[in-house]
This record gives sequence, C-alpha cells and structure tokens, in this order.
Amino acid sequence: MSETNTVQQEVKNQLPAKQQAVAFRTNYTARQLYVMDVEKLPCLFGDIIPSAGLWTLVGSSDTGKSMLLRQLALNCAKGEPFIGWPNNAKHKRSIFISTEDDAASTSYLVRRQAASEDDLDNLRFHFTTNEIPSLLEEELKKQPADLVIIDAWSDIFGQDLKDSNLIRKTLNVYNEIAGYYHCSICFLHHTGKRTERLEPSKNNILSGQGYEAKMRLVIELKADNADKYMRHLCIVKGNYLGEEYKHASYVLQFNPETFTFTNTESRVPFMELGSAPEQPQGAPQPENHRFGEIPADMHKVYVFSVFKNHGGYMRYAELYNALGVAYSNHAGESFGRTKFQRLLNYLVENNYIEKCGTPGAAWYKAVSMQP
Repeated sequence: MSETNTVQQEVKNQLPAKQQAVAFRTNYTARQLYVMDVEKLPCLFGDIIPSAGLWTLVGSSDTGKSMLLRQLALNCAKGEPFIGWPNNAKHKRSIFISTEDDAASTSYLVRRQAASEDDLDNLRFHFTTNEIPSLLEEELKKQPADLVIIDAWSDIFGQDLKDSNLIRKTLNVYNEIAGYYHCSICFLHHTGKRTERLEPSKNNILSGQGYEAKMRLVIELKADNADKYMRHLCIVKGNYLGEEYKHASYVLQFNPETFTFTNTESRVPFMELGSAPEQPQGAPQPENHRFGEIPADMHKVYVFSVFKNHGGYMRYAELYNALGVAYSNHAGESFGRTKFQRLLNYLVENNYIEKCGTPGAAWYKAVSMQP
C-alpha cells in the first residue's frame, strides 16, 4: 500500500461507517450522497469550525490573531476545548505554518501558552514561505492532521490581493488538499486600515472578493473600544451556520501572563462594535449635535419612557429603535447609527444611563427610574 493510501486509510477509519465506503471520491450519484446519512455537518470545534475545508481569521494589527490561532493549534493537539467549544478532533494533531515568526520567538510564546509539555509533539511548526502546498502534501502524507494554520495569507500568496481570479486559483489548490486529507485549513489575514472603527463585516477584509467567497467560515477579531484586554470574536460569514451565530460577538478576555484567551460567555451586538467616524478638527458639527440644549427634565422623561417597560435594563439593539422614537421631536426624521451613537454617548456621559457589566456587556440601565 502506498504512503498516500496508508494515510487516507487512517483518515477513513475515523469516519462513520456509512461514509467510509465512498470516502475520497470526486464523483458521486445522488443516492450515494443520500445514504452517507450526514445528519449534522462535522466540525472540529463546537458547531462552528469546520472539520474540513478552508476558513479564515481576519483582523487589524495587534489584536492577537496569531496568539489566538496558536492557542487553537495547541488545544487541538492536546485534545482540549477552544474558548469553551468542544474539541472534536480525530487525530489530535495540527500543523502551524508561520511566515513572520522564527523558532526562538515561537519557543518563547509556546512556553507561555502551553501549560505543560504534554502532547506538544502533536503540533508541528514550519517557518517558511516557500512551496507551502508541496510542504503540506508531504507532511500530511507522513501523518494526518486535523488542523492546518497558515500565518499569514499575504505572505504565501505574494500577488495582487485584489486579483480575485488568481486568489481563487491559488485557494483551489489548498481546498483540494483540505478535501483529500480531510483537514481544516485556516488562513490568517488582515482587515483594511480604515475598517477598525466599522462594524464587523466580511467586507472589511483586505483582499479581492474571491478570497472571502472561497471561505466556508470568516471570523473577524476586533479589539474592544474601551478595555485593552478584551477582544470580540465575530462570525461574519458561516455557510452552514444559523443567524444566531452571526449577529453578536463572542467576548474574549486576554490574559497577558499566559497569552491566552477565555470566553466570558458575554456577547455584544455587532452594531455596538462600530463607532462614529472621527470629525476632522475644526470641521462643522452635525446639526443634531446639541443634545445638551434639551432640558434635563426632558431627558429624564425620554429615558423613563424607554426603560419603564424593561425593568430598567435594555440591550443596545433595543435602544437603537426606542431612543429614536422617544427623541423623534429633537432628532428629526433621520435617526441613523451615527446619530444614535452620538445620543447614547451623551446620555452616558451625563449620567442618564450607564453601561453595565451585568447581566451582559451589551446591556444598559437607567440611572434613575423617576420621570
């Protein structure tokens, strides 16, 4: 039996019995697909990260993307959950391709992120930008892996990031590898410099549309607007995920001692993660900026009218519509997100409402419930 077939047989043995008979084919009848009896799409972690195929983690500089992916690779190799998501790995092995770090710096980082030496042989690092597909073929023939991380896409692509046709052609090679060896391949990539203040979106990716289109899953990692140790993991595309996964971030707490992230179990609506664009110094202010001209008693009446039926607590998304209605006489007909954010900031700064840590980071409460 050839080396490739030996690896494929090891992978095949991990599949359910009904899928083994037709695994590693490129053509099927509809009946063969039907009798495979796939009731739930296989995932590597939880119900989110696919067990096979291409996906990407994107974000701006200094958000901790590489650290988060290194943690993911370590969790895979050690059979541990990732930010609370169950580990479904079959082989408990991962490969990390690093184009920016070297062995010395990675040694330092691994010693901080890994609690012990146990199972560390299950994670293989390669520091190169050359012939990555051939390298992966060679490595996966030797020993199958559940997860491959490539940090970073722009280094291994090395071409025009807006050339969607070339991007798709390049990614097709990796997609075939992911399918052939049944592994999950993640690319680290960047968002545009001017997207940091925008809401999470797949449109923030610094690349041609062909890059996003080829990914089964797109996750954007954003820094919190106020807490330097908080990050927001935002699923902005998931081909087979319900909308409940894609409307709010998963709030992660960064530990500067261990360089690891933990899931706080809080979620923040994407609307709250964007911020109004900065106005150039000396620029004329919008006509609705004078919320301070509204009498204090009127602010109290408006806030009371909004919060009275919600026990004094409301989510950000609920406030967006409710405050617009309450302040309609002063806000005018148009009450977009920028105007809403300006009003919300004013009410917080002037102690009419406050953002609270409980029952969740995305909640606000009325300081006083007296109209």
